[in-house]
Amino acid sequence: MAIENNDLFVLQKSGGGELRKASVAALLNDVVNPAVPTELSDLSDVSDTDPTTNQVLKWSGTEWAPADDEMRDLSNYLEKPGSEGSFVINEAADGTITYSGIDGGEYAV
Repeated sequence: MAIENNDLFVLQKSGGGELRKASVAALLNDVVNPAVPTELSDLSDVSDTDPTTNQVLKWSGTEWAPADDEMRDLSNYLEKPGSEGSFVINEAADGTITYSGIDGGEYAV
């Protein structure tokens, strides 16, 4: 059974024992709709400085501001071979990592 706007609820005032009735519509009339920003610059903690190419928003301690994206060394991260499928990852004693595919093919990193 769905709740309709004209349904009544019984509300009890805490401590006083007073019972009141209110409709769903009356309760919804008291709800304040929050102001939802439509643009990033509408947020109070975001800088209005225009970013340049390859910049990201970073927290400066007081606001989100455009800053250069730090490039991280990803050479030691595993990358999936270029084809789809299931792989077993093997690491040799010298640190060489290989993927063994279900078709028996082997791909070196």
